[in-house]
Amino acid sequence: MGDRRLIHIHVHAPPKPLQGEGCNGCGVCCLLEPCPLGVLLTQARHGACVAVQWDDTALHYRCSAVTAPRAVLD
Repeated sequence: MGDRRLIHIHVHAPPKPLQGEGCNGCGVCCLLEPCPLGVLLTQARHGACVAVQWDDTALHYRCSAVTAPRAVLD
């Protein structure tokens, strides 16, 4: 058996895209672990990235390091 962890995803999040497709804001990757930018900005290597934020209007997750970088750096 592989490593299994439970992540909590918003009920309205889009489904995870197929491998090789672009990000659609499903949140799976970011809620599982931070990407290299997330590690650099937050110094966290495990668990959900603190920079991922749910957008109630657009109904998807977005990286606040891109959409609101000051919030992540503060």
